[in-house]
Amino acid sequence: MTRTVGVALAVLLVACGGGGGTGVCFPGLLTPPGANCPSPVPPTCAEILGQAWAVNAVPELAVGESRLVSVSSFAGSRPLTVCADRVRTIAWEAADSSMVSLLPEAEALPDRVWVTGTSPGRTLVSARIGFADGSEKTAGPTEVRIVAPAGPPGARLIASARLDFAFAGPPCTAAWSSCARKTFDLPTAGRVDVVVDWVSPLNRVAFQLLAGDCPGFSPCGQGVVDGSPRGVKPNRGSNASLPAGPYTLSVSNSGPGPEVVRCEVWLTP
Repeated sequence: MTRTVGVALAVLLVACGGGGGTGVCFPGLLTPPGANCPSPVPPTCAEILGQAWAVNAVPELAVGESRLVSVSSFAGSRPLTVCADRVRTIAWEAADSSMVSLLPEAEALPDRVWVTGTSPGRTLVSARIGFADGSEKTAGPTEVRIVAPAGPPGARLIASARLDFAFAGPPCTAAWSSCARKTFDLPTAGRVDVVVDWVSPLNRVAFQLLAGDCPGFSPCGQGVVDGSPRGVKPNRGSNASLPAGPYTLSVSNSGPGPEVVRCEVWLTP
């Protein structure tokens, strides 16, 4: 049996050009060294239209939590970017609108939507796409489970703040009106969880927890928790072990609009 497998593998490598020739390429397999295989050809709109479209899976949501989801297909993550000239309408729907709210992205064809949990339970989210020829296609549905909110287990709140951003702008590299900092002291060593929430899912809010006391926009220490935008609201980040001492939470709103941000820092000794 081992000899048969070895012979088959050798034949496959030769067919793929493993010996330096052009050979035959097999999609989905690793290309051997020396093979001259063409790059994959992007799927056409006709090919994508012949496939089932879906809404990517939504992990469990807590009440008040939001997540960005999109229409997807077997051939690509966002099929509407390939078939945009044939699409006329996109309608996002929830089987039970009392459990989630849906806020499409601000695009001409919003193939992405923010799903926000509003009440515990389970529901289905789908997208109905209308085409120029009058036909329709349904993407999904995908199931969404919504649970009651809860703080980190065994943690206590050690710092919180409300930050008002009158404008959107660049990241916090200077005293922009779109940036703010909150300093606090960590009384003991332990795990730190940062939760940053805001009003509109359409705004991009990011944060970074920095070591040290950094008043204003003076240079600060090393970043210890990264809160780059992840398509999830609230934005969360954690560090499993931080020493006691001063820290600075730096928050930015790159918009597109003004925002009110609420921040919480939790400690688990």
